Amino acid sequence: MASIPIVVFSDHSGRFIAGIEAQRGNVTVARHVHDISEVFGLGQTGIVRAALLVADYTDYLTQSMVAQLHEVGVAVVAVTDPGIDLEIHGVAVIDALADTPTVIESIETAVANLHTLTFDRAPAADTAALSTTVTVEAAEALSLTSSEKGRVITVWGSTGAPGRTTVATHLAATLTAQGYSTVLVDADTYGPALGITLGLLDEYSGISQICHYADRNKLTDEKYREYVSSIDLAGKTLDIITGITRADRWPEVREKPFTSVLDYLRSRYQAVVIDTAFSLEADEEITFDGLAPRRNAAAITAVEQASDIVVVGSADVVGFPRLVRAFEELNQSHLQLATDHRKHVWINKMRSETTGSRGRGEVERAWSRFGPATPITGFIPHEPSILDKALLTGKTIVEIKDAQSLTDTFTELARSLMGAIAAGHSNATVVTKKSVLARVRHRLQPSQGARRG
Repeated sequence: MASIPIVVFSDHSGRFIAGIEAQRGNVTVARHVHDISEVFGLGQTGIVRAALLVADYTDYLTQSMVAQLHEVGVAVVAVTDPGIDLEIHGVAVIDALADTPTVIESIETAVANLHTLTFDRAPAADTAALSTTVTVEAAEALSLTSSEKGRVITVWGSTGAPGRTTVATHLAATLTAQGYSTVLVDADTYGPALGITLGLLDEYSGISQICHYADRNKLTDEKYREYVSSIDLAGKTLDIITGITRADRWPEVREKPFTSVLDYLRSRYQAVVIDTAFSLEADEEITFDGLAPRRNAAAITAVEQASDIVVVGSADVVGFPRLVRAFEELNQSHLQLATDHRKHVWINKMRSETTGSRGRGEVERAWSRFGPATPITGFIPHEPSILDKALLTGKTIVEIKDAQSLTDTFTELARSLMGAIAAGHSNATVVTKKSVLARVRHRLQPSQGARRG
């Protein structure tokens, strides 16, 4: 067997290092470090093939860390106390009392099996934790079966303000009103706005907290319910995962944990609607010397994991060319889209002032001339007074009177997405009356200020 150089992290007593070096075998200690960043750095340079974590690693050991080291060909081996099981997948575990031959054998096995390891990305439902708060019928409906996995609907569009958040919000509300169990996710790492749009003034970031637990494989239904918000829509519940609270918190939404979160959600909802940022660039890492998070990881993951991609563009002389270029980027980029994904092109903010008297006909002709072969799916009318009223009161169009035109449009959009999927599955989170009241929306009234909804 070829030599296996390793980096040892925090072997304070030197026991493991001394034992491995005394064997003079295939496994050799290339470096002993006490800074986790040095583990990543050595892995990036290709000097080591395995990392032996002895102590002080619990704050760093996450699915993201393991996945990043695996990507550069470094196996991860962790020393644990007797009887302690790590909840992180892809890690070889060594008992702290193991002798040196066992330690070496474990390292050799981890390196040999590195490329065959898989990650369990969707933890099982914690039905025991729910037993005190849900009915038998609700508990039975907690998770969708493998043949009933929900659709991941990613709302994406070009740079600027084509209306991604508006479309995602009212699409999720429409699906909920139609009886589909739906969760709305704010994955925009540049300008998150779902919480503000719906009047949810919670100080925490739902997506950051949920990704935190998913990254440590500790995302249970109890933890999920703690960080998901909910609003009532005519007796039906729309669940909402709020976005980051500050733009500089984008590293908290990484690719691996966010993928785990989406797997978790699609097993519990019929529709997972995601509001994303515009950028799909994946080369930020070239500005770093080593492994680093990517700001666009959330948008890229949302698009790659999507069953349906709703591509939104605005119908004006600036927004339309941007949409054409964005669609070309989507089709020709590095992205690895799901094999059965569908793209839906929706033109937003349709009004005669920007499209001319012929309206839709002119836009369709321009699209067929300059755009790709995929036809335009539909058009969303520009109703600023209705949307302003919804934004001012923290409501959705299904709660606004005189919004028939928009309601009909979003009903058509929802129907094109869900197809033959029957509505009526209970919401996975089974939000109790108490939790709904605990997450009430604050609506801003012109003369009354903020009040509880």
